[in-house]
Amino acid sequence: MNINKELLKKLLDAPAISGHENVIREILKKQIKKYKFELEYDNLGSIWGIKKSKNKNAKTVLIDAHMDEVGFLITQIHKNGLISFEALGGIWNQTLNIARLRVWNKDSSKSFSGVVHFPNNDSHQGIGKTPEIEKMLLDIGAESKEEVLKWGINIGNMITFDTNVEFNGNRVIAKSVDNRAGVSIIIEMMKFISNKEFDFNIVIGGSTQEEVGLRGGRTSAYKFKPDLAIVVDVSPANDCPESLNNSGALGKGTMLRHKDARVIYSTSVINYLRKIMNKNKIKYQDYFSKGGTNAGSISLTRDGITTMPIGFVARSLHTGSTVFDLKDYEETIKLLELILEDLNNKKIVKFN
Repeated sequence: MNINKELLKKLLDAPAISGHENVIREILKKQIKKYKFELEYDNLGSIWGIKKSKNKNAKTVLIDAHMDEVGFLITQIHKNGLISFEALGGIWNQTLNIARLRVWNKDSSKSFSGVVHFPNNDSHQGIGKTPEIEKMLLDIGAESKEEVLKWGINIGNMITFDTNVEFNGNRVIAKSVDNRAGVSIIIEMMKFISNKEFDFNIVIGGSTQEEVGLRGGRTSAYKFKPDLAIVVDVSPANDCPESLNNSGALGKGTMLRHKDARVIYSTSVINYLRKIMNKNKIKYQDYFSKGGTNAGSISLTRDGITTMPIGFVARSLHTGSTVFDLKDYEETIKLLELILEDLNNKKIVKFN
């Protein structure tokens, strides 16, 4: 498989925290228009391409990947030019000591790199306690509040991790792997389905604000009323130490996700996925998660929607230095292609 590393890098580099997904939305919009799908939005800003079946009684399959990454918002600019901020999404305080973050102006056209400072801590001596994120300060090199404002930075502006994407052999190190890798897979699927006919309607795209409460998944599911939702996301690897690799390890393939904090996946879905992966020699690993994905909110929309989890694992999620394996990424793309080729209206009904 030829991986489009240029597109993958563009998605991983893009700034798009929860509620500020416009950069990724524009990338998806271009892809939707490129493949001539119908373009739709929901009222939270999720974006969708619709490929309708010629079958008048077609069921509907929603293929979702959330666009947002974890990040921060500026809450205060101090007289000395230092910046206070709060987190959007689950971020470990400990990972931020002298971390490099990037502050963006209002329209994400310009940015400034900064360093997190823990007040009253001495990193040189290795002493001090980790404060709450709201008590940390970001130094972008400004000498005053006036200078910060002059640079186009203000309260409410977005802050992301400041990390360069690195391709090291089969491994990738980057920020926002959760869930830009999922968005990349969505774009691969748009290309895959563009010249094919299906027994069912396909709604495919990116949802907003997953990291702060699975919000876009819920509103989009309510809008489109899918009969089946396929949720593409990245989950935490648990292979350090190696003895824990039964919970998800890099290089072991795509996931067969049995349950998480919000969904116990139906036996019919699990059996279907295992059968199709075994038949086609897709490399996979059984996975149990303590977290959740948009499947949690989608599955509880209206009178309940059957969800199918698709994805792979990565190390150090929700940091600026997440690591994933391109072989796992490839296996996930292959699996999703096989599912779409295999599904039909009758099989969609049997999941319920």
